[in-house]
Amino acid sequence: MLSPPKRKIAILGGGMGAMAAAWAITQMHDWSVRFDATVYQRGWRLGGRAASGRNMAAHGRVEEHGLHLWSGSFTQAIGMMRDCYEELAALGLRAPEAALGTFDKAFKPLNHLFVPEAVQQPDGDTAQEPWRINAPTAGNRILDAAPATYLARLESLLESLKPEAAGSETAQRRLRIVLDLGTAAVRGMTADGVAEQGFDHLDQWEGRQWLARHGASQEALNSSIAAAAYGFAFGYPGSLCDGRGIGAGTLLHNLCRIAFGSGYALFHKMQASAGDAVFAPLYQVLQARGVQFCFFHAVTGLGPSTDQSTIDTIHLVRQAQPITAYSPLITVRTLPSWPSTPLWDQLRDGSKLQSGGADFEDESRQPSGSPFTLKRGRDFDDAVLGISAGALAEITQELAEASPGWAAMLSGVATSAVRARQLWLTVPSAEYGWKQMVDRHNPNAQSGNAPLRTLTTGLHGDMSTWADVSDLLVRAEWGSDDRPWSAAAFTGLLPEPSVRQTDAEALEDATPWLNQDLSRIWPNMRARDGGFLYAALHDPDGRTGQDRLGWQFCWTGAHGSARQVLSIPGSLDKRLAPDASGFGNLYLAGDWTRNGINAASAESAAVSGFLAALAVGRA
Repeated sequence: MLSPPKRKIAILGGGMGAMAAAWAITQMHDWSVRFDATVYQRGWRLGGRAASGRNMAAHGRVEEHGLHLWSGSFTQAIGMMRDCYEELAALGLRAPEAALGTFDKAFKPLNHLFVPEAVQQPDGDTAQEPWRINAPTAGNRILDAAPATYLARLESLLESLKPEAAGSETAQRRLRIVLDLGTAAVRGMTADGVAEQGFDHLDQWEGRQWLARHGASQEALNSSIAAAAYGFAFGYPGSLCDGRGIGAGTLLHNLCRIAFGSGYALFHKMQASAGDAVFAPLYQVLQARGVQFCFFHAVTGLGPSTDQSTIDTIHLVRQAQPITAYSPLITVRTLPSWPSTPLWDQLRDGSKLQSGGADFEDESRQPSGSPFTLKRGRDFDDAVLGISAGALAEITQELAEASPGWAAMLSGVATSAVRARQLWLTVPSAEYGWKQMVDRHNPNAQSGNAPLRTLTTGLHGDMSTWADVSDLLVRAEWGSDDRPWSAAAFTGLLPEPSVRQTDAEALEDATPWLNQDLSRIWPNMRARDGGFLYAALHDPDGRTGQDRLGWQFCWTGAHGSARQVLSIPGSLDKRLAPDASGFGNLYLAGDWTRNGINAASAESAAVSGFLAALAVGRA
């Protein structure tokens, strides 16, 4: 008896949602008998908004498109990566004793965070008073999630608020704000029936407006900890600037997940880039399982069937033609990594493409190359759409014309331009001046000689979040006399309308932020003229002054799938579930879907991908 033909699954995109869907499909015990899976990816690397690259012209340094730390509450994404690292070893692709040979080597626990309070002074200026918040742990492990744990975590927070902890005035202010916001949240959740109805119905209200309605003061709502709450709930404080904000249900749900849903660690800090620690291992294992990867394939459109019940065509542009099968990874200090540029020598006419400035990831213009079409029944049977929401208005115009639900999703799910900056410095992070401020304002949480491993959000200025990534310096190939002493990575939202910036424009745009904002939290990096101490920037080319910015890294995501998905009020009901696209053979994977988390995060994307795969398996 002949076996039925395999169903061909086209997975569109290479971000976390798409990779999680591919992972879950290939976890099915009979997947290789039932399915063929092919990933179609624009450009030369996986990662989506979490992409990263190694700049081989700059010692193989890590260049990321954002900050990629995971909350300990990312149970599904973490579980997938634990299994992935175990399979890497089982397949002989990586030895457990290698630098990133196991999950626990690749992801280190981080059980504290910082809130950068900007406190108004009598003279009208503001002073920085960083607030260190520690998670209660038993040994190196956060206490298990249970009612006793909730009390322990609250007690840990209140410990930093005791008058003797940071001076009575500072402690009283912090205690007043925490109690103010906490009381308003509890009052609101009780009044609006969260216990009976869940968090989702609160998303009709903006988070701060909802807290104000339930009694939160303006002091608390305008506080740095409120801005930080927006950041850690994946709403980002920058979204407050344009009035869109974040839905109250999403804000509260994600804060509760972070505060009470983290078992092993409050956060997991990757010991390499997201590309190295997440997407290179996933690529290696999925390829070994039999998933096909088609790089340099940009999706340009999806076409519904005549009766509009299914997807019949997928339109793509082949951006470049590999000479043989494209092998995307390079090795930097024994670690498989994604390069920051295509491997031109593997492409037909690669030198010509390189000299012509081909940019395969530029979504501000139509992709160039050879158009072609995948047809249902011949090239694919089902499709998993894992491309982020910012690109969908252009790609799915025909779907919006055929489906009111799809049109509502496109108009209701908002995105924002985002940017990232990385700095490499000639001094250790302990010399920025931040550490001294932290110790001065947190006497009960002295850091001693240990590095702070800073993670902070709610910063003032156009970059809202900062992580100390000095620990990633060991992953590059620095010369003995040409090595930075520290590194810092920042992200923030861009005001609209945003345009694509060249590298030079992005670097020039960073100057006001360096001079006016960064020197406030890094006081030792302030020059005599009051601006930033540019001499502290690492530059092997020996430039002076602001020209030393030329060796730093800036990235702007203003178009297409690079844009950040927001959780604005009233948008939750416009999101489509992974198994409810409105088209019979189209499944959705990404943090823009309705998946129970409904906010921008690796966990939201992973859960969505798993749900999409489950629906594929049921079909």
